Amino acid sequence: MKALQQALTLLLVKIAIFGLVGCGINKDEHEKVVSQLEQANVQLAKVSAELEQANAQIAKMERSQTDDVAGLKIALKKHKRARKLLRASLASSQRETTILRQQLDELTQSLIKVSTELDITSQANEELKRQIVKLMQEKRPSQ
Repeated sequence: MKALQQALTLLLVKIAIFGLVGCGINKDEHEKVVSQLEQANVQLAKVSAELEQANAQIAKMERSQTDDVAGLKIALKKHKRARKLLRASLASSQRETTILRQQLDELTQSLIKVSTELDITSQANEELKRQIVKLMQEKRPSQ
């Protein structure tokens, strides 16, 4: 029991010494650390607010980018549709041009044929006129 009393006394003496001496940190140093901690908390709050603001701007830019991409997709679809219509129109125009060229070729051939026939008819007409003149000349002297 005496050993227990001695251990208990020794423990009380140690507690008393720690109580008087303290934990070994100076009060000025403690206040300095507390001040730095408060400054760090203020800076943390400021950086957190800036981070929230930056995240909001990023979200806004992403929405804007999404809208821009959607607009570009719509414009691309319209362009593709217009291009398809132009191609169809071009193909139709090419077919029509081919038909018109064939008709022009046919008309040209007909014109050549008619011109040839006209030349032949003109020559025949000239020959007939000569023959008529000749016949009339032959007929006059006999009268």
